[in-house]
Amino acid sequence: MASVKNPNTIPGEHPDNVFENRSNIVSVECPNCGGQVQRKENDYFGVCPYCGTEIAFDEIREEAQLTGYRERIDKLELDSSIDSANKQTLLKWLRIRNICFIALAICTFLGFAFAGCPAAEEQEFYVGVGAILMLIAGVILIGAIPYISSNYPEYNILRGKIEKGAKLKMYVTLMLTAIGVCLVATFLAYLAVSALE
Repeated sequence: MASVKNPNTIPGEHPDNVFENRSNIVSVECPNCGGQVQRKENDYFGVCPYCGTEIAFDEIREEAQLTGYRERIDKLELDSSIDSANKQTLLKWLRIRNICFIALAICTFLGFAFAGCPAAEEQEFYVGVGAILMLIAGVILIGAIPYISSNYPEYNILRGKIEKGAKLKMYVTLMLTAIGVCLVATFLAYLAVSALE
């Protein structure tokens, strides 16, 4: 009795594995000679058995490119969310810094204006108010400015990385700016008091 070969068998395979392995094999037409090239599910390349042409399976390559694009989009979305969170932190920090500088300028100006007020009556009251306002300005200068600079976000939004030494640089910048604000406010208070005399 002659043995009948199963048409679904792949050469070199045992007939019992035919149905489980057959689902993983796909036939692709060779672009060179038109012959059928069989490939397994995870193969990226195949060789035509008739003409020897190496074939790249495009759908898998496209799938890999699509996966790469998805990963890149996910990374960009993550970077964007990190940047937006850091921008919000920086905006909050800038708001606090600006309020601190405005309070420093107002306290310095009014402190020197009240202390130098030429009114003869109630002179002690004006000097006392001026001293209290200058004390508040000193507390802002000595206490608030270092606190604000210690909370400076080290993440540089423009460069997209954390900068070392950013807090120290910001402390020096804030102190110099605060001293400048105090000097300008003092000079303006002097001009205002001189105009009243």
